[in-house]
Amino acid sequence: MRSFRLVAAVIAWGVLALQLYLLISGKSAGAAIGAAIDDLSYFTIDATIFAALCFTFAGVQAPILRSGVALYIVTTVIIYDIVQRHAWPPAGPQLVVDLALRFIVPLLYLVDWVLFVPKTRLRPRHALLWLGFPFLYGVLSLIRGAITGWSPYPYLDAAHSGYGTVLMHMLFLFFVFLLGGIVFVAIGRVFGRIGDETVHHVGPRRPHSAY
Repeated sequence: MRSFRLVAAVIAWGVLALQLYLLISGKSAGAAIGAAIDDLSYFTIDATIFAALCFTFAGVQAPILRSGVALYIVTTVIIYDIVQRHAWPPAGPQLVVDLALRFIVPLLYLVDWVLFVPKTRLRPRHALLWLGFPFLYGVLSLIRGAITGWSPYPYLDAAHSGYGTVLMHMLFLFFVFLLGGIVFVAIGRVFGRIGDETVHHVGPRRPHSAY
């Protein structure tokens, strides 16, 4: 488990570093800082950072937290594939980064979640708890958009679509995350013993932190 997570951490952090390099390369200091801030405004990047942190702290089980990150990163892949994949065709090194962000890191994280994360403690109420970060992300995106006039995604662009339309988009996305969370809880309740048995096999039995 630890070896898998540490290798995955190197891959995830490496992809994030390459993405940042491609964004700031050739820019002035001020433009580079702005590009880095914009990079952190994308949900995909935030979810990948969470995944990289979970990989890095390999010995911390925190099943509810790790399951929430699994929800974020898988939902991001699904939304990207349905809504955004055809809107921006990457090429060259950016294509490599895009494939890693959208598919390789999420796949590694999903494998980790299925095999190594104890899931028997997951409950339906956790699906509501996991809405916390998407809600915070949406609010901060609206605030930043109102200040700067820039939005990371077209469906969050209130300046173009209006706040009523954007709020409808956000409500729909919250529903998607809630439904996804319920699915993850159900999967965890059915297959939870896989993660429990793997953890107990690779290390001494110890209480698992809820978060």
